[in-house]
Amino acid sequence: MSASVIAVLALLGACAAIPFLWMRFDSQGNSSQRRLASVSLLLLGLFVFGYFAATALPGEVDFRLDPTSKESLGWVYPLICLAAFIGKPSILIVMAIVMTASALAAGSARRAWTLLAVVAGEFATCALLKHTIGRARPAGNLEAAADLAFPSAHASNCVLVYGALLVMLTQTRRLAPLRGLLSAAYVVFITGMGASRILMRAHSGLDVLSGLAWGAYWLALLVLVWNGAWCSSPPKLPAQIAAKQETLDAPAR
Repeated sequence: MSASVIAVLALLGACAAIPFLWMRFDSQGNSSQRRLASVSLLLLGLFVFGYFAATALPGEVDFRLDPTSKESLGWVYPLICLAAFIGKPSILIVMAIVMTASALAAGSARRAWTLLAVVAGEFATCALLKHTIGRARPAGNLEAAADLAFPSAHASNCVLVYGALLVMLTQTRRLAPLRGLLSAAYVVFITGMGASRILMRAHSGLDVLSGLAWGAYWLALLVLVWNGAWCSSPPKLPAQIAAKQETLDAPAR
């Protein structure tokens, strides 16, 4: 077994241990959190499947969509360029910083720093996997991208950052009624983002699907931590509630 395979398996083993460790130390974890931890492990399993499939199949055998040129994409090409732009790491990092600042302004310091830590962890591990696995881009790449292909960082990073934005928006009172519509828009966007990477020959299908699974794993971890007792507001004691009520009633006396 090569050193690169051992390194990848060690990283994946460490990621698989995270949900177990979180539930072990979060004594107030409920059934929904346990289900979320199970989902994160399922997503990690999908990534493992994609990893072994991608390393067993050369890029030319892996399923792809094969436009002959940028012109053959027609009106779809500008949309693909837009998807590539809003999926750039620099754009996503700025978004993560803005969301962190918004959470801090709302008094959710633990959620803010958790978001920043999870985004940093996903970006770092995705880059590490790319360079450790060393899978080349498909031939005829219309984007002329020179870096490595597996997993797709566009797919992985967008699933996490835009997914975190979706969770934050739908937890506000104003946008909570639009949760279904916003979730549908998120799914359409992520699907289109993945398809655009294949259409541009920047990635093969397994690169994109594995990137989606990797990003969704980190998003599940983020929501798991956000919903845990560590990020929840401490319950107010009866004396604190009484003092607050007395303060509210004082001007009326």
